[in-house]
Amino acid sequence: MKTIKYKFKMVKSSKLLSFIFLFSLLLGVYEISSCKKKEVVPSTPPIPVLPSCNDGIKNQDEVEIDCGGTCNPCTIKYPNPGNFGINLLYGTDTLRTDGTGNSLSATVPVGSSFKVEFNLISGPGWLIEAGNSFGWVISNYSNGQQTFKIQNPGTADVTIIKSPFGGASTILLKYFENSTSETRRKIIVLG
Repeated sequence: MKTIKYKFKMVKSSKLLSFIFLFSLLLGVYEISSCKKKEVVPSTPPIPVLPSCNDGIKNQDEVEIDCGGTCNPCTIKYPNPGNFGINLLYGTDTLRTDGTGNSLSATVPVGSSFKVEFNLISGPGWLIEAGNSFGWVISNYSNGQQTFKIQNPGTADVTIIKSPFGGASTILLKYFENSTSETRRKIIVLG
């Protein structure tokens, strides 16, 4: 009898295993057939950012970020103080100084240009201190006017002092920043 029971248990358990296998197979087929096929959408590649003059990146042939080269010329900077004192070019307001220890200082990036024109409004004028001119091409003083131009990129500086022949001088400065036309102006009082 033991043998029969054993065979009966074995037959019973293999039927149970067959039933579980068949049920699992049917369940898997049902799940697969009941799922909706998802459409596969190909991912779109990112749109490349083309170099431009307003992308916030120094690329192309730019001298600084988004300026110089094929872009607009870079901004001219006016350090304050200059090497010889207060920079007459710095700021936009009328400037009054005692007329001693003044700089005319500008930093011009590659591809930019700068010229400043001094025009005497009143007083005896100004002087350029000998031996203290770096990077400027300076015209001769004529009829109350003198031009200072930066020929090569970099920082130029020169000492400007009041004329010893009288009182204060009022001067109109005309700026030509990356242009042959005047871009702005400023009044300086030396003395």
